[in-house]
Amino acid sequence: MFEDRGNGIIDAAEDYTDLNSNGQPDPNELFLKNSLPNRLLVKWIDPNTPQVLSTIQPGDSLITRWGQIYYNIIEEVEYNNSKIVSVRNIDSLVTLYTNQIIANIENGGSQNEYFIVKTEWDNPNTVERDYDYLLFKYDDYLYKLTQPSYFKYYGYYWSDLNLETGFWHKNQFVDEILYYTVNGLLREGEEVEELYYDTTSVAIYKIQKSFLVEVEDVTVPAKTIRGFINTDGNVECYANPLWSALTIEDCPGADTTFLNAFKITRKLTQTMIGSDVEFGELNTTWLAEGRGVVKDELQIRWSEWPGVDEMWKGVSRWELGRFTTTSNGNRQFTKLLNRAHEVKITELQNIPELQDPYILSRTSGLQRVELPR
Repeated sequence: MFEDRGNGIIDAAEDYTDLNSNGQPDPNELFLKNSLPNRLLVKWIDPNTPQVLSTIQPGDSLITRWGQIYYNIIEEVEYNNSKIVSVRNIDSLVTLYTNQIIANIENGGSQNEYFIVKTEWDNPNTVERDYDYLLFKYDDYLYKLTQPSYFKYYGYYWSDLNLETGFWHKNQFVDEILYYTVNGLLREGEEVEELYYDTTSVAIYKIQKSFLVEVEDVTVPAKTIRGFINTDGNVECYANPLWSALTIEDCPGADTTFLNAFKITRKLTQTMIGSDVEFGELNTTWLAEGRGVVKDELQIRWSEWPGVDEMWKGVSRWELGRFTTTSNGNRQFTKLLNRAHEVKITELQNIPELQDPYILSRTSGLQRVELPR
């Protein structure tokens, strides 16, 4: 039996833990609680070399100095606690259905009305007719709807037989600025540069773009009158006097020069961060008053050896060969422009003026980007 009789000296009060909050130390409250451990756990398996337990794992045991064993110092307990929460009714449910080939329009809004341009040409590689759909809209600038695409991580593709076309596409559409304009007008000397990084699932690409407007004369084989009737009564062509033609319309295109045409140069450089492989596109377009696009060139490049200047390789060139202004043609063209269609991009083949389904391809300006064989 222990009795605290006091020591007859006024000293510090006894520390205790007030469990019942009555302000008085009760017999069962003569202890202190501390949020931090103030004891060491020591395992005495060998009395001569006790081991301090700096870490404890579930299932560990402990032997005291006096041989007492404590099993499972820390025990894992699985605790499940279910709660019920009441919420208000769902306001709306929206389900988005997408196609694996067709993508979502990024930052889409009510201004998603586009002019559809279809380009067609004979593909010498496949001996078949080929085509692209180009979608444009005007809102301060001239925008082109595109799916961003990048070269694959191997790089250096000169053949589309290696890995499809050598490019992969993101699964969303974006409005890319094709021409910078002011109130719908091009300005000589306009120059814009842009630099940003795009983090993709394949790699991080540094994107550098430039846009330049100049004015110069341009010569293309679009002479309106291609020949004449000579003194012998035969057709003689301006492009080639020896050309055999029954009518002037049978003559090949002859050069004509358009003065003060707008020359628009768009340059793109994609750099894959890490490998530092570069791919470049150089698209140059000439616009003549009253004629629109009269010439368009596309060149590409890959990374050169260190210290070597950029080496551009021509891919394709378009030149205006004939320009007609028949009244019937104008009426048909106006009729087509004034006819608005609300159509899914997967159903373009249902429009009589288009007829072909949408295909995904990489384009630069108006031209298909195909790596040379």
